[in-house]
Amino acid sequence: MLDVHAPHHASTWRDFFIHITTICVGLLIAVGLEQTVEAVHHHHQRERLLLSLDHDTRATLQDADFAAAERLRRMQWTQVRIEQVRAALSSRKPLATAAPQKSAFITVPADPAWEAARASGMIPLFSQGEIAAYSEVADVIGRARPRLDAEHNAHSKRRDFEKRYESVSEDAKANYRLESPADLQTYLDLLLAEQSAIEDSRFITAVIRGAEAAILEGARDHARIEEREVETVISLPK
Repeated sequence: MLDVHAPHHASTWRDFFIHITTICVGLLIAVGLEQTVEAVHHHHQRERLLLSLDHDTRATLQDADFAAAERLRRMQWTQVRIEQVRAALSSRKPLATAAPQKSAFITVPADPAWEAARASGMIPLFSQGEIAAYSEVADVIGRARPRLDAEHNAHSKRRDFEKRYESVSEDAKANYRLESPADLQTYLDLLLAEQSAIEDSRFITAVIRGAEAAILEGARDHARIEEREVETVISLPK
């Protein structure tokens, strides 16, 4: 806080105006220095935030690539199992033994640096293009979470159903003692629901990957980011 002392008694108007001018110049210098320090501080804050955002972007891209490969593997396993269940239903023969399942943990997409900046009121430090770009990613991640939860729930329901019939043979391969058509149909419905949920998760994760890739490439235009999202979805392996 600046202390401004009252002027001493001036003997002439000239002395009075010199004194007032000195005070004004001092105040302007002090305010200018304060604003300069604040501007430098904001610049450092912005640089740190951009580094954190870049780190989050690269991490999300890596997680998205891993998730894409893992979900493709899960879909392939599920599709084979669906065909086995359908064959058992149509032929009235015992259900074939399932292939071993290898489950890997999939990280839920997040944008902690952007959320921290928003919570602490630092969004004005960014340009309009940066705000639009990172807001797009945050919006897509927000829309992704319910789909990822649905995938997890579908997987859990299918596994809970399997465990009711599961036995482990000597070679440690899982076999499911499903015999009645009603049970097989229930199993089929659960597999189809999980397959649909995985596909939804693959789609939304590809959208996130496209947005993050566009940002990493320097895109700040909303139209370009959306174009990159579409390109990424189209490139998903079938």
